[in-house]
Amino acid sequence: MAEKSKNIGNVIIMSIASARTPSWAFWQSSRNIQPPINTTMATDIVHGKPVDVARNELVEHAKRIGARYMLMLDDDIIAPPEGLVKLFHQIVNSKG
Repeated sequence: MAEKSKNIGNVIIMSIASARTPSWAFWQSSRNIQPPINTTMATDIVHGKPVDVARNELVEHAKRIGARYMLMLDDDIIAPPEGLVKLFHQIVNSKG
């Protein structure tokens, strides 16, 4: 895994914890997620471990590389393509 970077900007890690093989519909929907403007999107997957263990590993990896945001998807979620853009907009505009 990568070492923590400085000033890597608005990195969003799409983190997927899966104890089983995700469906084709899941992979298709995750590929269609639109990243917000001025962000860098990365995907991190932990497969074949209990979900709680996998999630902890994903959080530690995101912290290690200095990701500013993390989108955690379960393997039974079909995310709308524009969902992340809307969520990111809400987060950025609610900071006070």
